[in-house]
Parts: sequence; C-alpha cells; structure tokens
Amino acid sequence: MGIVKLNQREDYWRDNLISQSFIFQKMTLDRFNSILLYLHYVDMTGISKEEEKERNQDDPFWKVDQFTKDIEIKCKMFYQLPQFMSIDEMCILFTGRHLARQYNPSKPSPYHLKIFCLNDSKTGYLYSFYPYRGTREKIPNNISASNYPAYILTEDNELHGHNHVLITDNWFTSEESLKLMKERDIYQIGTMRANKLGDAKEFAFKKGERNLKRGMVKYSSNEDNDIYFASWYDKKPVNCFSAIKSDMCRIFRTAKNGHSEEVICPTVIELYNQHMGGTDLCDQMLQYYFPQTRSIKWCFRYISHFFYVCVRNSHILFKQTLKLDRNGKGYDLLSYIKMLMMDLVTIDNMPIPQQPITHNIIRRNMDNIYNDPNRTTGIHTPVLIDYIDNSNGESTRIDKRRKCMECNDSKRSGIMCLECNIALHLSPDKETNCWYNFHSKIVDNNDD
Repeated sequence: MGIVKLNQREDYWRDNLISQSFIFQKMTLDRFNSILLYLHYVDMTGISKEEEKERNQDDPFWKVDQFTKDIEIKCKMFYQLPQFMSIDEMCILFTGRHLARQYNPSKPSPYHLKIFCLNDSKTGYLYSFYPYRGTREKIPNNISASNYPAYILTEDNELHGHNHVLITDNWFTSEESLKLMKERDIYQIGTMRANKLGDAKEFAFKKGERNLKRGMVKYSSNEDNDIYFASWYDKKPVNCFSAIKSDMCRIFRTAKNGHSEEVICPTVIELYNQHMGGTDLCDQMLQYYFPQTRSIKWCFRYISHFFYVCVRNSHILFKQTLKLDRNGKGYDLLSYIKMLMMDLVTIDNMPIPQQPITHNIIRRNMDNIYNDPNRTTGIHTPVLIDYIDNSNGESTRIDKRRKCMECNDSKRSGIMCLECNIALHLSPDKETNCWYNFHSKIVDNNDD
C-alpha cells in the first residue's frame, strides 16, 4: 500500500479496474480490517476500563512499552554505531486522543506523538529510541528535561569509552550535557541558543551587531579546558559548544552577487553540518513508501510506524552485508521492499499464483456456513456481542454490533451465536426469527 497509493483502503479490493490482485489474492478485506482492529502487543481481555485509565495516567505508552524494548534490543543487536551519531526528534502523525500527544505548528505533522531517537549520522540507522511522555516523564532530579534524552539514549555500555561523537541541536545542548557525556567518554558537539549561553554570552556575536563580516570567529574555553565555545558569523551568528578542541577550515559560501566565496569556519561547526541529519534522513526515507492507512487507534499507528523503521534498518544492514554498489539488486529502498514482500508471501519456495481471482471469493463464503453439520445439531448459545463476562465478574467490551447473517438486514444485531460465531436477529415470531430459521434450515446441495 505504500508503493501503490490509492485514496481509500477499500479501493485495493473494490473492483478489477483499480484493485490490486497482489493484495486480495493473499487476504480479504474483512481479514485486513480485523487485524487493524485487534492489533495489540498486550493482552487486554482481563483488564477493566478503570484499570486501563489508571495505567494510562501513570504511563500513556504502557501498551507498547514491551514492544519498544523488544524492537530496541533487535536494533542494537545487529548494528555497531560508527564514531558519529546524532539525537533528534521523530514525529508519528496522530490526530486522535492520547495523553502524550503533542502540538507543534512548525512541524509537517502538527499533531503527533514525539519520539526521541539516537541515529547513525551517516546512514540514518535507528539505534535507540523512546517515546516522550510529557509531564509524566520520570526524570531524575539532577537531570534537566533537555538533557534527559541524551542521558537515557546513551545508557548502553557499548557506547562508552569508544570515542563516539554525539551531534545535537540547540535544544539538547548545554554545559551540563557536555559534562555528562564526557563522564561516559562521549564527545558532544552542538549548537546553542543565545539565552542558554551563560558565561559564554560575553564572547558571542550579538544579532544585529554592526561591522560583522562573514567568516569572523570568536573562540574560548572554560577554566578546565574541557568545554570549548565557538561563535561564528555566517549570515547570522552561530554559537557552538563542543568537547573537542576546534581548528579552522575553509569552506565555500554563495555571495550576494551569486559567485562562490571562500570563508573561514571552525571545524566543529563543519562537523555539525555534516553529521547532524541522522534522524531527519531516517524520517525522509520512511515517508517515501509509507502507507496512508488511517486509524483512530494510536497503538496501530505506533506499531506500524516502527514496523517500517525495522524495514528501513534491515535495508541498511542488507546493503552493508552484501557491500552493494548503486547497480546492485536491492540497493535502492523500493527494490528492497519488493524483494522483502516476495519473500514474505512465498511459502516453502512455492511460486506466487498469477491467475486472477474473481471478486466474489473475497466475500465470506455463504455455502460453507450453511453446509456446516454443526449448524442444525447440538446446543447453540446466544450471547451479547457488546459485552462478555470475565472470570472476575466484570464485563469487558470486545466488539460492536454486526450484520445479521440470515436476513442481511440493514438493522444490525447485538446477539451472536457463540458456537457458529455469527450475528443473528432473535425475536418471538418464527417468521422473523433469524435465529430459528438459520439453525433449522435444510439446504439442498443437489444440482437442479
């Protein structure tokens, strides 16, 4: 669905003109909708509504907490981060109700669930992540909110003592963060906001200051010479903190007359420009072939998003393992997704059937229901569809009302046969009693 994008989900099963035989030969529409409806990572059958609300107040992401841990373990198992890594935000589009849903009008998805991610700066491989829980985030007292993402995402001992360089933007960078990373033998480079410079504010270029020319640099360090500050003027002042001593390099910028000019730049700022976009690269590659499957359930949006993150991560591992060049099969993401789909739908190396399938096979086969020998024998128990009693005496909602299998009337039934697993109307009148008619009807299978 991410490769062939249609306006509505039902269009993939609608008719022979626009429907996709690759999809409806493998799965019916009812089956696909059922998977979306019941997709969970936690068994919810024994959890009451009151208990669910209490857990949501404590942790809005408790339903996918174990899912997050399992995915993160696999991401770390198969990949070793190179020297440069970056931390940034990833947004999952979601406009429904959720206690940790964020609103930021400057984002492509103003309403979203925020995810903090640690990525490889070069390939965009997602190494570690966790969802932002808002005011319910359990942050240690000695760690600020802006330092907490770097603190929690670099807890893995595999990252300590290997001269890793962490690139962060101005929201995650502070003197406390640089010192915290230095304790883990991780060197941090990040831009700084003017209101967070502290004592270094007197060394920085002021916005609107006169007689400033492109390429001017101010450089200083703290008393212990373990944190370095560089202020560089491009079209506006750029302030940078780093745990690495900076040198000077020459870069090219476009002048007002349209020609290229050579200017002086601190090397730490050049490193920042080269290695900051790891998370953005991952986001960009996800959006190319991400399906437009709508759902009001946030669990589905969260799980499906990281399902495609795993596809993207596996593509990076595939290219690196086989050392593919640009002409190699599976080098680009689209050809890799096609190869992955063919592997997933092929069973025991049998070829995929190519014969077209008629549309009536997609619907539920009525003949199989009426030919079931248990339909007219044994005891059939009617139960309410909306609620079912649990062992603890409480009632839990499991489904909505369904269309009657016998009369197929527009008025839906709230009663289901527990043995036949179908909805039927139940009334005292035999002529309109679909329950009686269905369980007593004699079917003649002889051809006319």
